[in-house]
This record gives sequence, structure tokens and C-alpha cells, in this order.
Amino acid sequence: MRKELGKIEGTRTKFTATIARLGKKNNFKGPPSETVLFTDVRNEAGELVTGHVWFTIGKQLATVVHHVGKRVAFEARVKGYTKGYKGRGLELLKPREEDFKLSNPTNISLVGV
Repeated sequence: MRKELGKIEGTRTKFTATIARLGKKNNFKGPPSETVLFTDVRNEAGELVTGHVWFTIGKQLATVVHHVGKRVAFEARVKGYTKGYKGRGLELLKPREEDFKLSNPTNISLVGV
């Protein structure tokens, strides 16, 4: 659980992270979406807030994602969500739980460039 993010839920905050790798996720309809994995996500004070976060690549992220291994600075909103399986046979699996994510990344730039 990302407890540090829970303390600032609902706010837009500045973060830095390392671009780890690119990926893809399947969509219910249509072609797969490209994604990017950010690791070592830190707040403005330099404190680690989460080990990793995935984002779907949009127009703004597309400008920096090909610099794998570089640090980026960005602003994002902290939101809560329910994680876990939501289908049949719930008693067989881990129960759902509340967690926190970063969403709507903006003002994305490479650090030290």
C-alpha cells in the first residue's frame, strides 16, 4: 500500500522518477495502448512515495518516454482506487483493498537536461 500517497490524496503535486521501460496493455476494444513504467518515484522533498507507477502514454509523455534510464520531473494528481479481483469466486482470491495511484501527469520534463 502506498501510505505516503494516501496522506496527500486529491492534491496535484510535483514528483521525480526514473523511466524504467516501455510496455503495452490490452484494451477491451481496439488496439493495445502503449505504457511507460516509472520507478523510484519521489516527492519534492526527495522522499520515496512509491517504488513504481505505470502510465498510459499520451501526447505529453510521448515527448520523454524514449529516454529510458533518465530522470523526469512531472506533476500528477493523487487518487484512490480499489485494487483486486472483482469477479466470481471472490472467496478463493485475495480480498479487494484500497490503494493510491498517480494520474493525469502534466508538465513533464527531463531532469538535468
